[in-house]
Amino acid sequence: MRDKIEKLLLSDIKGTEIENKTGVSRAVITKLRKGQREVGGLTLDTCEKLCKFYDEMNDNV
Repeated sequence: MRDKIEKLLLSDIKGTEIENKTGVSRAVITKLRKGQREVGGLTLDTCEKLCKFYDEMNDNV
């Protein structure tokens, strides 16, 4: 799960798109990308949303 989230955060996908598709706030996404917040500190709900989006993006490739 952590690997998927980290790959998503390192991708070129804009924070606004991730926010719109997952409901995870852009502020959280930005903090994760800047290293101001750790993936391990996310709620399970947030992790599941990000992983689901990652899987959906990779299914479309």
